[in-house]
Amino acid sequence: MVAGSAVMAWPFLSFPELTFWAGIAAITLWDIYAVLGPGGPLGFIMKHETERTRAGLPSGLPPSLIYDGGTFLLGTGDLMLYAAVLGRAVNSGAVVGLFVALGVAGGVVITVAVTLLTARVLPALPVAIVLGIALYASTALATSPFVDMLSRAGAVV
Repeated sequence: MVAGSAVMAWPFLSFPELTFWAGIAAITLWDIYAVLGPGGPLGFIMKHETERTRAGLPSGLPPSLIYDGGTFLLGTGDLMLYAAVLGRAVNSGAVVGLFVALGVAGGVVITVAVTLLTARVLPALPVAIVLGIALYASTALATSPFVDMLSRAGAVV
């Protein structure tokens, strides 16, 4: 499922920089509404899925759409966007990619922890994507001038 999500994320990497980040931000805002909004479709689906699970009924969701972590669920779309953000970051260099991977993973851990503590369905994108974007911007801005300076000095980077 993770490999499939990475493959599905590949076309997003061909978007221009501004279009890519604006699209990621828009999808993240949609995720917040879809899960937490009063008429949000994902919140409705997850509420009924939780009720089915508590009643001991089998899942009503197709297995290919959800990654079941035992106590939490991640959608294929969430994994795809994590992969797209990481792919874009790696294009800026290994250091940027590493920091973004740590930010996204940290965001997922924070979201899962809050979900477990509050016993509430929460969107999986906002914290992970915001941390990923913040680390992308700060790391790319911090490392790019340094790498350019090293390249001009003749260092192999």
